[in-house]
Amino acid sequence: MLAKPRPLDRIGDVDDGIAAKAAGLDALYGHLKPIEIIERSARELFLDEIAAVSSFGADSAVLLHMIAKIDRTLPVIFLDTGKHFEETLGYRDALAADFGLTNIRVIKPEEAALERIDPTGNLHQSNTDACCDVRKVEPLARGVAPFRAWLTGRKRFQAATRAALPVFEAVGPRIRINPLAHWTTSDQRIFAQRMGAHVVRLVR
Repeated sequence: MLAKPRPLDRIGDVDDGIAAKAAGLDALYGHLKPIEIIERSARELFLDEIAAVSSFGADSAVLLHMIAKIDRTLPVIFLDTGKHFEETLGYRDALAADFGLTNIRVIKPEEAALERIDPTGNLHQSNTDACCDVRKVEPLARGVAPFRAWLTGRKRFQAATRAALPVFEAVGPRIRINPLAHWTTSDQRIFAQRMGAHVVRLVR
């Protein structure tokens, strides 16, 4: 059975021109090291039209650390669904402070939409798709709208459906960049150990 599309996979139909561009970029740069992909994307390919989307969860530290090495002002979009644990919000603030990230953009569901569609906050118990649409799909689409591309921490080993995950892929009219696509669990663990105690604590 195929996995359901993730929120940002449902933003819109893929443009043929964008798909061709993503394939071309993947052929040219997909073999580079993750930090080289981030640097090339932020400083040459997309300049001020690129952001990162991060959950600021345990696996987020590695990508955010690399971004901070390249550009601490690069926009990092965090989706606050209203359902996060306080620990997640604490990780977000701690990582942003530790890495010196200065452009965290918190995106939330629209209050009017929540009042209309999920007034009790319990929609996830009866209609997960509708809950995902109002709390994730629409806010994330709004968050990435100003940009031509965004960075993620997705990796091939995370799911069978990602076994062929490219580094550059088209999603709607934009390009999603997965610098860590080729990484293994060992790659992540070794990198985290080199980065210090705080990162190790978050990704172990």
